[in-house]
Amino acid sequence: MNLQRFRHFIAVAETGSFTRAAEQIGMRQAPLSQSIRRLEAEIGTELFERGTQGVTLTRSGAALLTEAHEAVAAADRAIGLARAADRPREPIVRLGIVSLALFELLPELVTTARDTGLTLDVRYVSTNDQVEALAHGTLDLGLLTPPVRAPKRMKLTPIANDPLVVALPADLAGPGPRISLAEIEPHLILFPRTDGPALHDAITNLFRIAGCPLTNRQEVPASMLATLGLVAAGAGASLVPSAVARNVSMRGLEFRQLDVAGPVPTWPIAVAHMPLSAESPAARLLKNWGR
Repeated sequence: MNLQRFRHFIAVAETGSFTRAAEQIGMRQAPLSQSIRRLEAEIGTELFERGTQGVTLTRSGAALLTEAHEAVAAADRAIGLARAADRPREPIVRLGIVSLALFELLPELVTTARDTGLTLDVRYVSTNDQVEALAHGTLDLGLLTPPVRAPKRMKLTPIANDPLVVALPADLAGPGPRISLAEIEPHLILFPRTDGPALHDAITNLFRIAGCPLTNRQEVPASMLATLGLVAAGAGASLVPSAVARNVSMRGLEFRQLDVAGPVPTWPIAVAHMPLSAESPAARLLKNWGR
């Protein structure tokens, strides 16, 4: 089956329009429509319901979409691996990281890579973008925050799960080792839900159960360093993994334990990769890392 037709099918499915899909992929509408018709003929069923307001997926189209995404990603990754294998080069591991990985995990990996004779190409990439890059072969390993919607062949291994603590400006900290949710609720800085739905929900539920629904929270993208800078400047307080408290010192910034009756939510991190050959640089790095 022609993979290019899968690409055409995905474009139409995601835009809901043959016209917009044709503009997106840089081709005329008529050849695009013909490509979809040929794909439908090969499969033996219609993939779209066509109407005056655009197109929608049929049940067959919806069933095909996820597998089409994975087929295209697998093909892109295979092409990238084949091209890379034909170019003699230093053993490089392309590593994606989220900000939490900066504090303890990245230094460990840098040391392991040096001891193993490998070079790390480190890229700061959001969790969702890491999943996409791993699937398409532009990253070898990712340190990201689960849970994620990942391809079936992607392996995710949990490696850390730090309980949350409070980062707050010195004038809000108070003398004790703990602080209540009610005290920080008016000042809370929280990442958008799209950046981590499961953790975001765990945090908002924690406040709701304590009788402190979050009505005035600030939201900033999930950049740990940017959030800490805002807190240190007195812009608010935030919940961060305990690994941050262990490793970060910043003027005007203090940390406190959460004073809650039940369990404290945790901030997980996992290493992710597509299937690796045993002799690949990424597999060698993981073997020697020992986590």
